[in-house]
Amino acid sequence: EGGHADFEEGDQRGARCSTAQAAPATLELRDPYPFIEAQISQAEINEATIALEQIILDIEDSRSRYAPELIQPLSILGKAQMATGDYMQAVETFDRAIHLTRINSGLFAPEQVPLVYLQADAYVAMSDLRNAQQREEYAFQVLSNRSTSRELLAGMQRLGDFYLDTYN
Repeated sequence: EGGHADFEEGDQRGARCSTAQAAPATLELRDPYPFIEAQISQAEINEATIALEQIILDIEDSRSRYAPELIQPLSILGKAQMATGDYMQAVETFDRAIHLTRINSGLFAPEQVPLVYLQADAYVAMSDLRNAQQREEYAFQVLSNRSTSRELLAGMQRLGDFYLDTYN
């Protein structure tokens, strides 16, 4: 019952978007994330954002603010924010997803590395190379604690590429 009222509220917030009302209906899918990611790649970012914000609210209401199920929609929301050029908001959204990963999987959980890389990419897009470097180095630190040789090598390559791109 509450879920349908929430969708109606989401529809009202997105009424200014021509296809916003179609997005909540797709949330009935077992896994709505591939559809939402496709919306972002096809420049239907407003619709995707509305759907993601509703999913996040629904998970917070039904589970908790710290539910591990929030990590994926937060990650996709951050990507949508980056696609619109809202890099600072994306950094904050990725930060929340990283925080949840650390709470649910541990301080040096390697699952946070892709999110940290997304934060670094957002900082680069804002020409904030100091914070980008900090995030790149943190990702490598996490990888060096609990990763396979292959993952560590990929992390070294990325960090080396970052240094080359920003210091030469």
